[in-house]
Amino acid sequence: MPTTLRRWTAIPGAALLIMCVAVAQQAERADLMMEAAARKERVDGDLKAAIEEYRKVASRFAKQPEVAAKALLQMGQCQEKLGQAEARKSYERIVREFGAQPAAIQARARLAALVDPAGLPPSGSFAAVRLVAERAAPLGPVSRDDRWLPWIDAEHGDLRLRDMKTGEIRSLTNDRSGWVYAAGSALLSPDNSRVAFSWAGPSSSAIQVVNADGTGRKTLVPELGSGISMGPLGWMPDGKSIVAASVFMPRQEIKIGIVSAASGETAWHEPLTLIPRPGDGGAIASLSPDGRYLLLSGSSQIAMRNRDVFVYDLQRRKLSLLVEHPAEDASPAWSPDGDTVYFVSDRRGPGDIYTVSFKDGAASGEPHLLHSVAGKVKLFGTSANGTLIALEESQFSKLHSLSLTPASGSEGGKPMPLQTRAARGNSYPVWSPDGKTLAFMRPRENMPAMIVLRDTATQEEREFAPAFAALNLTWHPDNRRLLLTGSSADGMVMLDVLSGGLSKVVIPAGEMPPLARIGYAAFSPDGKEIYYGARSGDAYVLVAFNPVSGQSRKVSGPSTKLMYRVNCFSPDGKWFLFYEGTLDTNQKSLMIRPAAGGEARELIRGKNIWLGQAVFSPDSRDVIVGGTFTHLGDLKPGFWRISVDGGKPRKIHELAQPVSFSIHPGGREIVFSGMTEVRNLWAFPTVPRSTK
Repeated sequence: MPTTLRRWTAIPGAALLIMCVAVAQQAERADLMMEAAARKERVDGDLKAAIEEYRKVASRFAKQPEVAAKALLQMGQCQEKLGQAEARKSYERIVREFGAQPAAIQARARLAALVDPAGLPPSGSFAAVRLVAERAAPLGPVSRDDRWLPWIDAEHGDLRLRDMKTGEIRSLTNDRSGWVYAAGSALLSPDNSRVAFSWAGPSSSAIQVVNADGTGRKTLVPELGSGISMGPLGWMPDGKSIVAASVFMPRQEIKIGIVSAASGETAWHEPLTLIPRPGDGGAIASLSPDGRYLLLSGSSQIAMRNRDVFVYDLQRRKLSLLVEHPAEDASPAWSPDGDTVYFVSDRRGPGDIYTVSFKDGAASGEPHLLHSVAGKVKLFGTSANGTLIALEESQFSKLHSLSLTPASGSEGGKPMPLQTRAARGNSYPVWSPDGKTLAFMRPRENMPAMIVLRDTATQEEREFAPAFAALNLTWHPDNRRLLLTGSSADGMVMLDVLSGGLSKVVIPAGEMPPLARIGYAAFSPDGKEIYYGARSGDAYVLVAFNPVSGQSRKVSGPSTKLMYRVNCFSPDGKWFLFYEGTLDTNQKSLMIRPAAGGEARELIRGKNIWLGQAVFSPDSRDVIVGGTFTHLGDLKPGFWRISVDGGKPRKIHELAQPVSFSIHPGGREIVFSGMTEVRNLWAFPTVPRSTK
């Protein structure tokens, strides 16, 4: 081969080699920059510096989607910990510019957990108008004239009608039962004169109808028996009959029926081979405008996790699959002309809305993406002008502090949010015995929760990320160790809060806790033993276990009652606190027994009451309980004080349901985690918009 030719043919190979080396160097440089940013975040704890480092990576490697998306995700998480609103912008950029990258899945999940304090619409992929923002939720679609929306009263569960133009609220039921009975799915008749709704009790439900002015309430279909749930699915166009469903929960068997709106006479169809998802309310089904087809979301087999969209031909009594996909496809709704079906799917993210054409009882063509919504949504139909109504829901836990007067334990002010790195998701707080450290759990995406230790003097936080799914935290009396309790398979682990080291606590064979989890445990006053409830044959016992010697002993029992929540010893070491209950009757009791041994006695008992965490007051004279005691005539949750000598509980403070709490050893404050629910009702156009 001539020299000249050899020289020219060698150049492309050299160029390719140089290019490969350059790409490798770029990848190595990106890894080094990400590692440096991670050190700033996790080792130095300098979140502001870490944000700047991640920002540099995202800018420098903007043309490498995977690298840029990862950097933006880490930057957003740091911004969240600092409480910065810019976190939303970082996540939205990932979804907008790098939607095909794995990081986009986590970005959508974080967007779903964030709520804009300014009340602005979720991310800019659709032009939405927020109609309502409340704790309560709609029970069905908006009326055909776009004016009225069935609503539920958040305090008692009664049925309401909201005027979407004036904001007027009409009360249609006023039972004020405190959710012992509550309204379920509700639908306005075609002329808006009546509302059909489900009325659910402790174990079953009925279908009722009421005039839109609150008069003429009557039962159309009475409760059919325990475990049977019923509700209206749609009014026929002539307003003379209602399409309804009954679901027998043990078998999850669903029947469709046509109910006379005048007499309640019902013609039930044969059971469908469809498993609905409980709790969807008015978003489970949608009746076509002509009254022939019924959209349903569910699974064809009980073992299937994800739902598909089905269509039921009411004339032919035939169920057909309309939309099938391995993802979760649910919450179907019709367009006003009945030619289009909308549904929510998580095939790309948690809240994408798709559309598919409908013709002659089947889908016509493939579904396509209509809108990309940042949060978790349910569709509640379309208005007469084609506007799609969607409910965005967000639920998260948050830490609050409630000041107490040490002498009396009375309220010293309203609960205040506890300022932490990550404002949302924190739960299960517990003070160290010396009151210097507050430990709590902080969630991680698809991983066990982090354990956070907060210095009460400096407010500095240290995070530990154990590969252990903790259900509860318990301090050792030495203030240096923290017991993490989880499932019975994992047992317990001990966290050294100084070194961060973990050591497994091996539970004796044959003394495993019931219900496949430990959940709660308590240290003896000297810290040598761990107390927990265990199963012994068909009975239950209280076990004291010495993790050093490996020896255990039965402290009390056997008993036929489940000791399902072992709590704590009193600060003076005289009393021990635990819960007893029976699974068959849902009877719960808060029990106290002498630490030295002896008979336990009952402090409070009730059926279908909610009992949360219970702790002793610092002076050991009282027990503080979080709960709702409906049998005392009080329907609202809060903190209660009960004397160790017995007597009627006294409410300290009324608030939204607390999940868990801890009282400071000095008695000056309670820190609690409470669930916050945010519901926004959005209206947005159904004209497809381009998405990346």
